[in-house]
Amino acid sequence: MKNERRQFRRFKHQDAVRIQRKDPINYHGALSHDISRKGLKVDVPYFIPLGAELFLAISMEQQPLIECRGQVVWVEKRRYSDHYMVGIELNERCDLIDIQ
Repeated sequence: MKNERRQFRRFKHQDAVRIQRKDPINYHGALSHDISRKGLKVDVPYFIPLGAELFLAISMEQQPLIECRGQVVWVEKRRYSDHYMVGIELNERCDLIDIQ
C-alpha cells in the first residue's frame, strides 16, 4: 500500500481551470486532472515555479465558477511532452465543501 500524506480524498476532475499570476491581464488555461477539498492537480503547457501564488477560476459541473487562490506545492515535467503536471494547494478561503 502506498504511503499517502493527503488529508482529503481526491476525485477525478477533468475540466477547465483559468490560472493567473500577479498580472491580472496575463492568464492561461489549464486542464484539471483531480481535485480534493484543499488541492488541485492540473496539466499546463508551461512551467510554473514552486511556491508561485496563483489566482484560480475552477469550472465544476453544475456549480458556479469557483474563484480562489492557491500555491504551487509540486511540479513534474510530463514525459515525452512540453507540458507539466502541477500540484496546487488551495487556500483556506477556497474550501470546496461539496467535494467529499
